[in-house]
Amino acid sequence: MSPGTIFGEMGDILGQPRTYTVRVKTSAEIIHIPEGDMEGLLKETVDLAVKIFKMLAPRFERRTQKLVDPGQESNIWSVRLVK
Repeated sequence: MSPGTIFGEMGDILGQPRTYTVRVKTSAEIIHIPEGDMEGLLKETVDLAVKIFKMLAPRFERRTQKLVDPGQESNIWSVRLVK
């Protein structure tokens, strides 16, 4: 992940358990938003809401493209199944 990456937001937005575990290889600054606080934070912080919206839109676009063309690989990350 790169600086400024937001993760774990979908669980809070959808009211579902978070699914990420974070491990860093170098020093990092992590801001933890307690579960259930996302909606209030987004209402109070428009800049954060816009950043999350701009981050989610490409994710949805990539997912849509994968549905259209399942062979397409992401240029951001990849997932390999290990047997």
